[in-house]
Order: sequence, then C-alpha cells, then structure tokens
Amino acid sequence: MKRTVVNALAILLLLTIFVLPAVAQAPTLPHAFFGSLTVDGKPAPAGTLVEATGQGVRTGIAGNPTTTTQPGAYGGEGAGAPKLIVQGDIAEGATLTFLVNGVPAKQTAEWRSGEVTRLDLTVTTGPSGARPVWLWLLVALAALLVIAAPVVYFVRRRPAGAR
Repeated sequence: MKRTVVNALAILLLLTIFVLPAVAQAPTLPHAFFGSLTVDGKPAPAGTLVEATGQGVRTGIAGNPTTTTQPGAYGGEGAGAPKLIVQGDIAEGATLTFLVNGVPAKQTAEWRSGEVTRLDLTVTTGPSGARPVWLWLLVALAALLVIAAPVVYFVRRRPAGAR
C-alpha cells in the first residue's frame, strides 16, 4: 500500500514537471478575418494586398498578408475559404490595424484568440473630393505674384537711358 502511494506521488510529480509547462506554453489560436474590400468607393480589384499589423503581430507569413482573388472581397465566409490570418505574440484585446496595398484602412479591430470575424474594410487613396474654386483662384494669384514681382522689380531698376 505504501509503495503504491509513493509510486502515485512520483507519477504525479513527473506529470507536474513535464506536462503542465507544456500545456501552459501552448500556442494561442490565430484570429481570422474576411469581408468586403472597398478602395475609393469602388470594389477593390483582384490582386489587392491586405495585411494586418499591430503590436506582436507576425507579418510576411502565410495568411498575413493575403492577396484578394475576387473583386471587392478578401477571404471568404465558409470554413474552407481563405482568410486573413492574424497570429503572433499578441495580447488579448490588442488593437489591429489593416493595410490595403500599404494604405491604412479606416477600420480597426481587437484581437481575440480563436475567433473568426467579418470586417468590411474601406480605404481612401486619393483626395476626398474636388478642390473648391476659391482655392484654385488663390493658387493662380500666388503664381501670378511669383512671376510678376521680379518683372516689376527689374523694370523699375532699369536705368532711364536703357528704355
């Protein structure tokens, strides 16, 4: 009886030493993303690069970044559909930012281990609208002054006999 208790304690001690640290260091599950992708108000073309970044996020690996295969979407909803896979040494709830062809998207997300999230991304790459007319008039006036000022200066400085 005493020998059985000692053997049981020895096995328990070995399990504690070798198994628990392995369980404690188990890697976290990645957070997967998919959704619509809009650039300047239009569906992004196939071949667009989508990347997730943030503190501890691994990039340049399989799944991050991902290249779109169909216009207006990155990844897919189904279980077997490709997705943007975010993994690394990331704190739960850390803020993720998304780049579309290197341009930051308007949306962010919180990292949650093991989740699959639909996140529709939008990006604006160019000017947000037409410039107002008064701005063009101001630029034209400034250009005129830059050109006219030296001309007026040199005409006034010319000697009287040189006219």
